[in-house]
Amino acid sequence: MDLVLTSEDRRTLDQMLRQTTLSQAIAKRVRVDRAVYFGAPPDWNMQRDAPALWLGMPGATDASRQFGVVHLRDNIVPAARADANWRQLGMEAGGPVVLIDATSAPWSNTHRLTTDLPFNPSSTAQNPYHGSPVTDASTPLDAQGQPRYRALWRYLAYP
Repeated sequence: MDLVLTSEDRRTLDQMLRQTTLSQAIAKRVRVDRAVYFGAPPDWNMQRDAPALWLGMPGATDASRQFGVVHLRDNIVPAARADANWRQLGMEAGGPVVLIDATSAPWSNTHRLTTDLPFNPSSTAQNPYHGSPVTDASTPLDAQGQPRYRALWRYLAYP
């Protein structure tokens, strides 16, 4: 997790995969300029088959400052669960779920994004679809060897 402080008022929170719960907890307690969830959030109440209740609790960071992206073939955080969690966080107010693969940024300025691009075939990750939107080893590359998610990363991290 990177916490980038550019001034006392401006804080940007970027989280990656396993730090998702921590970054969400920080965004609940501290107002950040932007919280980005890759392949997340994973918090799911199995007994209720529903998002964890704490995701819906009021927090310091408004839903308008939260963004998420999930791979449609993610078997750790299925897209339907990610979207249910995003709705629990209030992120549906930021726009519809948009598949980014066939369109260009800014994807209707939505806060809920999905992808179905194949993962990098050289990946040795156990769950390559889970990490493909952000993990170097699984991120698909274009013909020039550049990450196919570059525009996505810019959209999410640099408003």
